[in-house]
Amino acid sequence: MSQAVTQQNKIFSKEVKDYFKSLELTFLLYPDRNTKSYKSIDHFYIFVKGEVEFWDKCTTGKPNAIRSHFTNILNLLDQIKNYNFEQHEQNIKQNMEQIVNNIKINRYPCVFSSTSIGMFINQQYQVNSLYAEAACEFFLNTSGNGTFQSSITNKDIFTGLVHAFFHEHPKVAKTVYKNEKEALEFLKSEYTNSLTTLDGEYYEKMESLENHTTEYHNGLNNWKNEIQTSTESFVESKKNELTDLVNLYEEKLKLEGPAKYWEETKKEYKEIGYRWMGAAVLETVIFIGFLTFLLNSLPSNDTQFNFNSIKMTIILTVIISSGVFLINFFIRLSTSAFHLSRDANERHQLAYVYLALLKDKSVEESDRSIVLQSLFSRADTGLLKGDSSPTLPDGLLGQAIKSMNNKPGV
Repeated sequence: MSQAVTQQNKIFSKEVKDYFKSLELTFLLYPDRNTKSYKSIDHFYIFVKGEVEFWDKCTTGKPNAIRSHFTNILNLLDQIKNYNFEQHEQNIKQNMEQIVNNIKINRYPCVFSSTSIGMFINQQYQVNSLYAEAACEFFLNTSGNGTFQSSITNKDIFTGLVHAFFHEHPKVAKTVYKNEKEALEFLKSEYTNSLTTLDGEYYEKMESLENHTTEYHNGLNNWKNEIQTSTESFVESKKNELTDLVNLYEEKLKLEGPAKYWEETKKEYKEIGYRWMGAAVLETVIFIGFLTFLLNSLPSNDTQFNFNSIKMTIILTVIISSGVFLINFFIRLSTSAFHLSRDANERHQLAYVYLALLKDKSVEESDRSIVLQSLFSRADTGLLKGDSSPTLPDGLLGQAIKSMNNKPGV
């Protein structure tokens, strides 16, 4: 049943399940007075499907009406499975209301298989369909007025009524079957005598079986000890491998964030470098154009050395110095950005080389602080003198080169 419920969980939507749960369905198991309730439409679906399967072979007469009743309920549930709750909410609720009404009518043909009368009718149908027909009329008042619709002169109908009567009045059946009981007592006596004879044979077989069982038990213990020893060794080996893998994964988690940051920083500084380079080129073009325009605008026939010529010389010197300074400043900013981009790329590559060496167990515990210091030290911007860029340890560099050379295809 658990497997069936798992399959249905994939069929009914969450909205349908919640709506069915809100109905708090409770009904009587007619013709008994026992009640049954469902909050899960999945379990209710399985219940109805079980009723359909129970009455599946009843294809004629009044038992067929019982089968059709539960089949109609199952068809309504199948329609709900195929509906989208948002698009067919009204249809789903109408079907659900009809299902509840049909399962709670407490009269024929809503006869449940879990009741003694339902089981009796089904068993009678397997023997003779007219027996089941008579049983339905006897127990369920199918006509609605307490009368028989079938002809009692029919032999099979009459036999079915007698069976139903004995089922309802077992004391009468005991009187009828008294002779059968006496015959059964005789058979019991014969059985007891035969059992005494068989007891001796059984003892001999059990003694032989115990001997074989002892041998099998000893062999099983030896096999268990061998399996236990090999399993413990295997588990210990895999446990050590798992510990190494966990440590490597933890190191990866520690460096994954910084490595991603350095990769993004590399791209960012490269874009900044191109922008400053473009600014330097644009400044150079503008400066050359402006200087050319200014020099062409000055009078060329004025060769006297006076205050105006000194003033123009000073102004021209200031303009040229400022332009050269700005161009040089933009070039330095561009160079610094490219430098920082390359530095971030080296740190990014160093992080993954470090993880590769960890996987190969090529990094000693004492080298970790040196590696982490190299990864997270201050970067050299290239704008100020005295900046110190991160240095790669010689030992780690040699291990990295050795590891890369040992890779296949390198």
